[in-house]
Amino acid sequence: MDKLPENEGMLFVFSEKTYGGFWMKNTLIPLSIAFLDSDGRILKIRDRSPVKRKYVLLMIQGFIIIMPLK
Repeated sequence: MDKLPENEGMLFVFSEKTYGGFWMKNTLIPLSIAFLDSDGRILKIRDRSPVKRKYVLLMIQGFIIIMPLK
């Protein structure tokens, strides 16, 4: 995806409550994602931007911040 009209979005509906992350493959634009509960209340909002990269380091949450990388 390389564009999304202003004031438009996508709603993903799951058959039951689920736990986990969300990934938008081949999305080349910055997006905000809102996670909602069953009543439509926003639980969390995350902003994501595409990043041109050669390497990605994945570690347990908080580890990269508390341990200096060499």
